[in-house]
Amino acid sequence: MFEAIQRGKPDQMAVASTLSRVDTLSPTEVLAMPNVIGIGGFFFRAKDPDTLAAWYKTHLGVSDFWRQATGATVFAPFKQDTDYFPADKQWMINFRVDDLDQVAAELRAAGFQVETRPDEWDSVETGRFARIHDPEGNAIELWEPPAAMRG
Repeated sequence: MFEAIQRGKPDQMAVASTLSRVDTLSPTEVLAMPNVIGIGGFFFRAKDPDTLAAWYKTHLGVSDFWRQATGATVFAPFKQDTDYFPADKQWMINFRVDDLDQVAAELRAAGFQVETRPDEWDSVETGRFARIHDPEGNAIELWEPPAAMRG
């Protein structure tokens, strides 16, 4: 995956491939790495922080202090000219979901556009994906991991 990122052409297959490699590290290999042990926070600027925080809590269940389910997290800098997410944005967050159909249905019922491309984005190896945007236009990828990657 890292080679794909360097070329500026990452895709869901590459992301899932990296996740599956990370999940195969033995506890000894993980403990041998004196590095960062997780994401402690995600901070970004917003035009209206209170309204945006309320949107994330209401529609995605993400609040001030949010405990994640276990699983690997991909950290992947992309080339400046990537087309993987909107060119006018510096980041895109990917949230793991346990039932993409249910989450997408709830978001659509609340009036939000949910983009899916099953033939392009989804596979047995990588899982299923959807894209939405928060009220300030930030891209959000929703990912239902494949059964083999769920705990």
